[in-house]
Amino acid sequence: MAAISYSGDFGYWVGHLPATTSSKKVMDFGRVLACEVAASLKQGDHVRHSNQLPRALFSFLFLLLIPLGGRRSLQTSSYAITIALANPVEHGSKLGLAVRKALLASPAAVMADRRLADSELGDQLIDFPSLTVRSLAGLVSFGDIWRAVKLRRRTQLVCGEVKQSRIYLELLFLLQAIRYLLAERVVAAFPRDHLLLTDFDRDAYNRPLVWHANMLGRHTATLVHGTPGKTYLPFLAQSVFVWGGSQAEWVGRLQTKTKVHVVGRPELSFAISAGKPARLRVVHSMERLTTGEVHCLREVCHAARKAGLDVSFRLHPSAPRDSLDGQWGAVIGDAEIEAGESGFLDSLEPGDLVVGVSSTAIVDAVAVGLPAWIVADSERQLPCDLEFLREKGGNPASLIEFLQSDGGSRGAHMLRLSSLRESLVAGTGLQSASMLRRAVKASVTD
Repeated sequence: MAAISYSGDFGYWVGHLPATTSSKKVMDFGRVLACEVAASLKQGDHVRHSNQLPRALFSFLFLLLIPLGGRRSLQTSSYAITIALANPVEHGSKLGLAVRKALLASPAAVMADRRLADSELGDQLIDFPSLTVRSLAGLVSFGDIWRAVKLRRRTQLVCGEVKQSRIYLELLFLLQAIRYLLAERVVAAFPRDHLLLTDFDRDAYNRPLVWHANMLGRHTATLVHGTPGKTYLPFLAQSVFVWGGSQAEWVGRLQTKTKVHVVGRPELSFAISAGKPARLRVVHSMERLTTGEVHCLREVCHAARKAGLDVSFRLHPSAPRDSLDGQWGAVIGDAEIEAGESGFLDSLEPGDLVVGVSSTAIVDAVAVGLPAWIVADSERQLPCDLEFLREKGGNPASLIEFLQSDGGSRGAHMLRLSSLRESLVAGTGLQSASMLRRAVKASVTD
């Protein structure tokens, strides 16, 4: 492989291009890269940061000071597989560790922003910076900043669906352009038959790595960290590792050229005996509820209390209570409020019955053997697994019947959910680990 070097005239790395490549084509590559950087900013936690203007002004100043400070080496991987985690905390870190454990026969490294990652990921974590100035400290030169500025001149930059400060958006572009510079250096050092495996290929953290891996002829695959919806499309990785048949059908229908492998969920290694319902858990999601959904959820809560169940409300991890709008407030009533900081899966117990509108927590409950329902208007678009459950798992009326029925009727519904479970999650634990190893082998030999 040719060495990758920066072309100061055209703002792109041209070492992997043929020596006969014309200046016009190199310039076109510069525009392609600039547009890619801008597009990558549409997905990630940075979109909803508060205090954007002061954050941007402080970060601009800090960015200009970084090259004056100490330097540190940019880390890369010599292993056969690198697992890049956009979410290196809670569920994300557990997923990364489970995948690494499953791939023991093929040594794998985990890559994440060490400053943000759970300590459970260990000292061997390969540190690659996230989209923050603090994480870039020691890795940026004045030359990198100037190259990022030159790329900015090659594309338009527009706000997405969420309103953002213009200065903040300009900062994000520069930081992400620098991350693309760093990602190219990291990926170019990967072995030729290397597999880059991500938890979410479209996230702003992973996208530079995936883009360069595809450009430089490395293998790429992405896991599914939740139930896929429109924000997952189009997949950027060459292969997608899905939970079960419902996801495989969805990906195959909407993105026909992507290789799909069913691997289950290696991070799930337990099941729960459902038992008699004792607690209704309403799981909050970030969507704005319709009047019909509010009415339906309130009816369900009323029926649960009448049947002697406790009722609790599980906040979304990123939502403080004072951020809830009037619709969700009307649903809560006097229900117990559960803080969403701890992992939902770890909090599940026998007797739990999970209800929500659009939350992966509903699929999690079914996956471990607990009853769960979708309470969403028929007009609402849902991610693929939730849509599957809405069609096959019963409507809100059947939920109220379940709450009011005897053990026999409840058992019949649990049998129906059990039959759907394999379509949602084809395997867990050791079974999933075996499926994952086969998928990895297929991804690097196809």
